[in-house]
This record gives sequence, structure tokens and C-alpha cells, in this order.
Amino acid sequence: MTGRGPELPASAYLVRESTGLWKQHSIATKFYGRSDSPRDIYVVLRPTQALNEPDLLLYWSINAPQGNSLPSESLLVAPYTVDETFTLPLDKERAGSLILFSMGHQAVFDSARVEKLP
Repeated sequence: MTGRGPELPASAYLVRESTGLWKQHSIATKFYGRSDSPRDIYVVLRPTQALNEPDLLLYWSINAPQGNSLPSESLLVAPYTVDETFTLPLDKERAGSLILFSMGHQAVFDSARVEKLP
């Protein structure tokens, strides 16, 4: 058994994609919605080069990180794996920051500001 997240549902459709969201790395980021569950948003991250950082975790936060610390209201999405589908824990604002946090270094590895999602 693998630790993979859910596959994209058959009803998923692309709502936004970007290659320039992340501050320090080139990571293609695709957001998907679901016609049968419009509140759900999924994200798939595909870095152009391997992210050689130990134990990366993906977080979602309404605020951007300051320095190497996670914002206090950050929500753990899941351990990061290339090409895995992650479900975002969006609130009513539907905007915030994706944060890759290195457990090995106890520091923010990179972050991406996400404008309001549909």
C-alpha cells in the first residue's frame, strides 16, 4: 500500500494552473474543481526538478509564512509526494498560501500565494 492521496475524481475539471506561484522553485501547480462537489478543490504539484529536501509536508494557511516559521493557523494537508492529488482545506475566503515545510530542517522550504479559487 502506498501513502498516495485520492485520485482525481472523474468529475474533476481544471480551474487554474500556474508555473510561477512558488517563491523559490519552479513547480507546476494545477487546481481542479468538481462539478458534483463545487466546494472541493484539489491540487497537484509537479516540480520541474526534484525537490531534494527531507520529509516535506504540504500545508495550507490563510496567511503567508514569515521567515522559516509556519503561520500558527496552518493546516497540514499531507506529506508531500510528486504528482499526488491533495484536497485543500479551504475556508470561505478560498485564498491563502500553499507551504512546503521540511520536517528534517524544521523550516519553510517554499511557499506559494494562491489567489481566490472558484
